[in-house]
Amino acid sequence: MKHYQHILVLVNDEQDGPLLLHRANQMVHQDARITLAHILIDYRAMNYISDSMMNDAGSSQVIEIKALLNHLAASSPWPVTTRVIISLDKVRALATFIRKQEVDLVIIGHHNRLFGVLTSRSMAFINHLDVDCFICHIPPD
Repeated sequence: MKHYQHILVLVNDEQDGPLLLHRANQMVHQDARITLAHILIDYRAMNYISDSMMNDAGSSQVIEIKALLNHLAASSPWPVTTRVIISLDKVRALATFIRKQEVDLVIIGHHNRLFGVLTSRSMAFINHLDVDCFICHIPPD
């Protein structure tokens, strides 16, 4: 099996986070790095006029996801960094992050449900990223 140097784990929520981090911990070796990340929509970029309600909603999402990522990172036996990526164009922002941080593996969760292939963000990432992607099945609740 290939030894990856930097594994990026894209966490969506508390359901997939522990499972995806567990997979990364199984694949990591001593010299590798793990980064937990979450991608949020940049509500401020869509806000053409000042709307404190929208800014507050965006800020609370960032706080919530940072708390989740830090909780997950603390549970890992390996050193883990966390990152929140905020952008209107998720794929472009992720590709830029991957290039700048020299990521060579992305671990993404996927739910197998009706029309999941058509609506899955995982498939968009697979089709547009230039690094290895590992898709991990997320079982239903």
